[in-house]
Amino acid sequence: MLADRYLVFCIPPVRLNALPLLVRLKSFSDAMEWQPEKGTEVVVVDRETLEVVSRFETDPWYQWHFGNGYALDDGSLVLDIVRYEDFQTNQRSKEVVTGEIQTGAIATLWQLRLNPKKSKVIAMEQILDRSCEFPSSIPRKRGNPPATPI
Repeated sequence: MLADRYLVFCIPPVRLNALPLLVRLKSFSDAMEWQPEKGTEVVVVDRETLEVVSRFETDPWYQWHFGNGYALDDGSLVLDIVRYEDFQTNQRSKEVVTGEIQTGAIATLWQLRLNPKKSKVIAMEQILDRSCEFPSSIPRKRGNPPATPI
């Protein structure tokens, strides 16, 4: 996600168990393993120099999509993400193609505030309690804070 002069990567604790995939015992999807004990890794990169500014772990979550990202005057970064509590979306995606969906995979809109210099999450707040995907913002407001950030 682009947030002012930074690229921010949120890497969920999903790991590929390659051996069963390579010997064709499992599909790519089935070889993916949710490992919440590893936490979600956040990597902040300076978008001009491509140098890593910070790299740290926080609570585990899975996300597909991001919304707006921006910097505040104090140097902190704010990210809007659609967050899943776990990796059930993988199972749900497999069920969608069969037409028999039994697995609930609820994603809600969250806002994260990061301090890239201190490598930490300052705040993490759910801002919408309904299931959603594909967050968007008013095009002219992208990359800019709203009137009342967290």
